Amino acid sequence: MTVIGLVGKIGSGKSVFAAYLKELGAAVVNADQIARQIVEPNLPAWKEIADTFGQAYFLPDGHINRPKLAQKIFAADASRLQLNAITHPRIRSEAALQIAAYKKEGYALIVLEAAVLLEAGFAEMVDEIWLLESMHEDIYQRLEKRDGLDIASADMRLQAQLSNEEMEKKADLVIINNGTLEDLSQKAKDLYNRATGKLKNIEKN
Repeated sequence: MTVIGLVGKIGSGKSVFAAYLKELGAAVVNADQIARQIVEPNLPAWKEIADTFGQAYFLPDGHINRPKLAQKIFAADASRLQLNAITHPRIRSEAALQIAAYKKEGYALIVLEAAVLLEAGFAEMVDEIWLLESMHEDIYQRLEKRDGLDIASADMRLQAQLSNEEMEKKADLVIINNGTLEDLSQKAKDLYNRATGKLKNIEKN
């Protein structure tokens, strides 16, 4: 049983890679999904965000105005640190619960997909860190298509994360995602087999 921390810049392809691993039989814990769940209206994190940033960052239905809040936190380090202090401990707690549950179910490979894994101190929760890297040109295209972000907005988010060089120092494995989806799928299969011991069995045969 192995717990992998999957990290990488926003738009590097982490979710697609994690989905391939899930198809192969891995359990996936998605930190971004947890982050969305914990800030649902009237939950403790939601209340702290309201107290910290004010009602101007909320929609009429009570949900957070994500684009507006993102603009604030990516433009100011202090604001981003305030939000992280509210959300990261709660994300960590929920991720730990999900990992423990998957361990009880007997999954051979558990993947914690978390862009902020290193910055938030989640590294001790995993056995290995896999870093997914992609060219900035590809990242810009994905973020424009997925989130409607222009280059300037994408750069604000990229600069808020650790650089690839900083992440490489702590990663056990670097996965380059500059090819096709088929290439990425094959890499996921090879690494899943390696992580679960199947590759060793194949090699012995």
